[in-house]
Amino acid sequence: MFMSNRGDDTLVHSEPSFGVNNFNKPKYTNESETVAHAILNILFGKPGFFPSMPNLGLNIQERIYSFWDEIDETRLKAEIVAQCSELRQYADDGTLDVIKSSYEKKPLLIIVLPVIVKNIRENLAIAITQNSEGAITYNYTYHDEFI
Repeated sequence: MFMSNRGDDTLVHSEPSFGVNNFNKPKYTNESETVAHAILNILFGKPGFFPSMPNLGLNIQERIYSFWDEIDETRLKAEIVAQCSELRQYADDGTLDVIKSSYEKKPLLIIVLPVIVKNIRENLAIAITQNSEGAITYNYTYHDEFI
């Protein structure tokens, strides 16, 4: 993680990322993107993908391809908390949520969790679905109100 001081006593956090930016220079992600990518790594990682933490990863794409009725939001929420115990208080107070829905007749899984970015509490909403060819797609956004 890289930190720099902007001169107003605000530290700006960024992390290197794989890839290059529009100027063909190494790409860095800001704090918001870094938090989102960490959660996405847990969701999409398959157990064993991180050798020193063999149980890390939920392999969420397998669930999207499974029988939709078999996905239990409460169980998935518990598995997310098991991956990151810091989220337990949010599961207990209801601000961590897993929502099953559909979009264009495709399964849609929305995961909402509170995060603190630059000392501001926001909600990270991650939507995971399939495109018209059946491939897994996702998007995430930050918002300041609970869905």
